[in-house]
Amino acid sequence: MPSQRSRIFKLRNEEGMTYDQIATQLGLSRNTVKSHLVAATAHLRSVFMTHPDKPAMLLLLLSYHLRG
Repeated sequence: MPSQRSRIFKLRNEEGMTYDQIATQLGLSRNTVKSHLVAATAHLRSVFMTHPDKPAMLLLLLSYHLRG
């Protein structure tokens, strides 16, 4: 996932920030934030659907999510 998308995903899911708060902090439009979050969710869903039998994928996503 691109770094900007990952950062937006983390701000939303780890920090609990709203779309508007993220947009203001990063100097983006609310729609850009929304687009990045939709794409991030689709990416993660795709990874899970493509590799449902691989528990390591969960660990990889968790470590990716917690990288800081």
